[in-house]
Amino acid sequence: MRAIIIDDEQLTRELIKEILTSEFLGIEIVGEADNYQSAIDLIETTSPELMLLDINLGNRTIFEVLEQVPNIDARLIFITAYSDYAVKAIKFSAFDYILKPIIPSELIKAVNKAVQLNKEEQDEQLSLLSKNISNPEKIVLKTSDKMYIVNLKDIVYCEADNNYTIFHLKDGKDLILSKSLKIYEELLSDNSFFRVHQSYLVNLNAIVTFEKHDGGYLVMSNKQSVPVSTTKKKKLLNHLQKIYMS
Repeated sequence: MRAIIIDDEQLTRELIKEILTSEFLGIEIVGEADNYQSAIDLIETTSPELMLLDINLGNRTIFEVLEQVPNIDARLIFITAYSDYAVKAIKFSAFDYILKPIIPSELIKAVNKAVQLNKEEQDEQLSLLSKNISNPEKIVLKTSDKMYIVNLKDIVYCEADNNYTIFHLKDGKDLILSKSLKIYEELLSDNSFFRVHQSYLVNLNAIVTFEKHDGGYLVMSNKQSVPVSTTKKKKLLNHLQKIYMS
C-alpha cells in the first residue's frame, strides 16, 4: 500500500514514518508534503492508497487541498493539534483522526482500521465530509454490519443501552451503535440535541409535547415517550423556548 504524509511539522512527519515503517511491512511511504501546493502535487503524482493528513497547513487547510484533487482513491487519516469544528466534521463523517501529540498505539489502531475500509465506504465518507465542513446535516452511523448515512433531522432520539447507543429514527428503524451515549451527546449537542435523562438524548425538533405529570416526560414524533430527569427540566424548557420563540 502506497502512503503519503502531509504535515507542516517535520518532527511529526518523522515520527509517523518511524511508526509506519516499524509496524507495517506492507506500507511504502512514497512521499511527503508540508504545504498546500506541494500537497496537491504529491497526491496527483503518486496516486496514494493511504494518506495521513494534518488539518492545518499554514494559512490553508487540508480540506482545501482535497477539494482541488478529484477522484481520490485512498484511505484517509486526519491528524491535528486542535479539537475544533474540523474534528467535529470528521467525526460526523466517521473518518479516523488523531490528536497531537501523536500516541503511537493510536496511530497504529487508526491505520489498521483505515486499510480495512472498502472504496465505496471511503467515497461516501469523503463526499459527506465536504458537505459537513461548514454545517453538518448528516452523520455516518456504523453498525456491526453496515454503514448508514442519516439526516440529523431524521433522528428522533438516542437511547443508552449499557455501552451501546440505540438510534431511533423517523422511519421507525432502530440502529445499534457500539459507542456510549456520552460520545453522541458531545457530537450532537450543537445541533438541536439535548440530554434530557441519563439514558436519553433527544432531537428537540422532534418533540411533540412535554407532559408535566408522572414525573415529566416527552412525547416524541414517533409517538414514543421519553422520561425527563428532574435536574434537566428547567434547562430543557429554556432550550425549547429558544427554538420556538426565535
